[in-house]
Amino acid sequence: AAADEAAGGASRVLSLRLLSLRRTSPEQLFARKVATKEFGDALQWAQHYAMSTDPVRQAQWADAGVSAHSIQDYLDKVGDVAWLLHECCSRVPDEAEPLRLLLEYGEKRATKELDLRHLRRAGEAPTPAAEGGEAAAAAEEGAPGEGSGTMSTSASASTLSEEQLLETRDRLRRYRERLETSVALCAEESGEELRDEDDAFEPAAFAGLRDCSLRAEAERMAAAARFGAVRVLFERHAAELGGARLAVLEEAPETAEPYEYVEVLALLLEEALGGAEAEAEEVEEAAEGAGGAEGAGAAEAEGRAAGARLTRAGMAAWFCQRARQIDERSGALDHALSLLRLGAEWGLQPELQPSIELAEQLLPLVYELGEPVSLVGFEALSPYARLELLMSHCPAHTVEQGAAPAAAAAATAASAVTAAAASAAAAVAA
Repeated sequence: AAADEAAGGASRVLSLRLLSLRRTSPEQLFARKVATKEFGDALQWAQHYAMSTDPVRQAQWADAGVSAHSIQDYLDKVGDVAWLLHECCSRVPDEAEPLRLLLEYGEKRATKELDLRHLRRAGEAPTPAAEGGEAAAAAEEGAPGEGSGTMSTSASASTLSEEQLLETRDRLRRYRERLETSVALCAEESGEELRDEDDAFEPAAFAGLRDCSLRAEAERMAAAARFGAVRVLFERHAAELGGARLAVLEEAPETAEPYEYVEVLALLLEEALGGAEAEAEEVEEAAEGAGGAEGAGAAEAEGRAAGARLTRAGMAAWFCQRARQIDERSGALDHALSLLRLGAEWGLQPELQPSIELAEQLLPLVYELGEPVSLVGFEALSPYARLELLMSHCPAHTVEQGAAPAAAAAATAASAVTAAAASAAAAVAA
């Protein structure tokens, strides 16, 4: 009014009328402060009325990006461990490193809760100050402050059974492992030269991979001829996929040239032919994957590793079976033969040579003369029957040089069949 009088010499009178009074509880006002993101006022209100600060820290966490700072300043101050661990399992930031930090923190927090329970059962439970840091210390002293008026860190975990805590910790460990696999897969399929694999990270790809069946995912990749991705899964999850890796490769298109997935085949053959050292490494990896299991858990891990091992005999049998499968499904006998030759080149020559010879005998019959015989059917014939079939296509006379193109082609086919017949005859004589 004084300002108005100085400006124009006139005064203004305001009339206010109180229409209603409404009682508001401290809890309602606190909730309103949190909803409007007045976090400083909300914390003071909680301290004054000895209320849990969890809603404030949860809202601050939701409002902030995932980082070492937000984990330490907000998430770590939440007393509701069930909610906290759920956040660690469900939240997926846009970058790999913050996600890595979050998963590591969740695993450590779950481990801490389990350790506290074990100590409590042994009668060696630490003081609240040791359990919950500054907040619990304030609660122990009876002073109002963060954590005061709510459950202590371990008490808040009582809503989770020990079994649930173990399951959550195992899930977080699996997520950490799948995160590194997801980063490697994204880098493998990015098609770019990356300074850091983390640059290729895709949150949606990780979200799809973290809970899926690795075997189903590997089969899907093989069917799509994504052999680089299949190799990443085989390298990183050999113990988990075990012998199913061979079944995964059977999902590859039969029309795909085996040389397209030679790196995957080489990986499996090196493992199968690697001997005792490779087996020992698999047992160790399986034990680590079981989260340091003791007693029966360690035995179970070793059993899984034993089932995961690939053997020389098993690989040789698979190469022969897969060659038959390729020919049976697609008629691509040349691909079946290429697969057998690859196996022989990588150390299975003694086991695969008989199958290679049969495929080489059959090849001219199928491709040069159109004989409707499958590899399975040709193998089922006796050596004499195979020789008779080949001899029936051998020419009774030679074709002179300078003949017409058709005759020259016939001569080529005849020559191939004759060579195959000679191979079959040698087998009969042996």
